[in-house]
Amino acid sequence: MTITDVARAAGVSIKTVSRVTNGVATVNPEMAQRVREAIEELGYRPNYLASHLKSGTSPRTIGFIAKDLSRVHSADIFAGISTVARRHSAQVITASTEESESSGEDLLVAEELARRGIDGLLVMATGGDYSALASATFRGIPRLFVDRGVPGEDAVVHDDVDGADKAMSTLIAHGHRRIAHLYSSMTIPTMRGRHLGVDAALRRAGHLRSQAPRIAGIMTRDVAAETVGHLLDSPNPPTAILCGSSEILFGCVRELLTRGRQDVLVAAFGTEKDVELLPLPVVLVETDGFELGHIAANALFQRITRGGTETRRAVLPASVREVRPLGPSADV
Repeated sequence: MTITDVARAAGVSIKTVSRVTNGVATVNPEMAQRVREAIEELGYRPNYLASHLKSGTSPRTIGFIAKDLSRVHSADIFAGISTVARRHSAQVITASTEESESSGEDLLVAEELARRGIDGLLVMATGGDYSALASATFRGIPRLFVDRGVPGEDAVVHDDVDGADKAMSTLIAHGHRRIAHLYSSMTIPTMRGRHLGVDAALRRAGHLRSQAPRIAGIMTRDVAAETVGHLLDSPNPPTAILCGSSEILFGCVRELLTRGRQDVLVAAFGTEKDVELLPLPVVLVETDGFELGHIAANALFQRITRGGTETRRAVLPASVREVRPLGPSADV
């Protein structure tokens, strides 16, 4: 869809369309409204980069809506995306949004990226409805969700259910019966998947839920440490703890080491670099953010260059192993 198509549909000149899309206030209001309606109807996306490029051709640009880039996992995903983008001589516009029960902030950012003329979009989903991405505003922009799947959308994710099932089963196989499992926000698809996996392992082993307290809403290391402290001070403290994220793991380990409680076995989602220097064993469910980002970006550029509309979902298998302090690790 071109600016000429918009001008023809609105019954105005190309110059008028350009002035409207660039926010010029002196355009006749009636004409401006016709232009805006034509843009919405046709799904036209102005290319804001073109006027700045001497060559007359613009590099591809993709958008990445991330969740808290200060966290290791999000930063690793971005690194994987950036590696692929550089190979395609493409630019990555990145925005970091908050975890939320609503998709509203993500959709507002996505609309702004669409106005900037991106060629593709990668999203780390939060809670809420993303069906607005099917509207005319995003027509012609391939999109793909990474790390967190959304029903009916392309996605590259880890098998969180199977990973959590295997991790909890490993703790049970070690003889633990009172096992706490800790999560961040349950609006996050990965957290819900991990809880499903834990629940499946507990049911299969015949464990009562009262033996395995679930605590959610742990968003920082400090809160994780405080939560673990309360659990250890309870009348029936856990002998093992499953951490739903690396942030929770770091807070959990800090509290265990402060109390000298290396007897509590820990399982966690993360990478080997998260746990290799810890002075206690960890049952690790490997979640390689770089690999996620790399695969997702490759899939997105295939959509950009080759087209295609079928829904694809890539699920990376769960790898679970026990990492021992400064020693060899064993697959489990």
